[in-house]
Amino acid sequence: MDSATFLARLMSRNPQKQMNRLQIFFLSFPLARPGYEWEINEIESITSYDIFRCPVCDYFKTLEQEDLEFFRNSWCTLDYPLAEYLVKGGKYERQHTLSAGDTRCDMRWMAVASGDLGN
Repeated sequence: MDSATFLARLMSRNPQKQMNRLQIFFLSFPLARPGYEWEINEIESITSYDIFRCPVCDYFKTLEQEDLEFFRNSWCTLDYPLAEYLVKGGKYERQHTLSAGDTRCDMRWMAVASGDLGN
């Protein structure tokens, strides 16, 4: 368990609050501005934000199509298992991705596990 996950679990037993805190951390680093451009949509019941600029994706777009596909199939799919690793019951959903030519990555992070929701 990394230190950010440990701190999120220490601060709350509520899985969604843990997920929210971790995502706020990730928006500070490594998804920080000015390299990344993002907008938070909701941070209470579901951690929801859209990324409009990803410098890693921008780099892969300058390479061959097969390199961009490799990026989409590796980097862009990492968030699914990462959500499960970060928080018990963690789940990630996304309909759009910059690497597929969409205008944004619509990132939705949630915790579907039951537990002590009071902390």
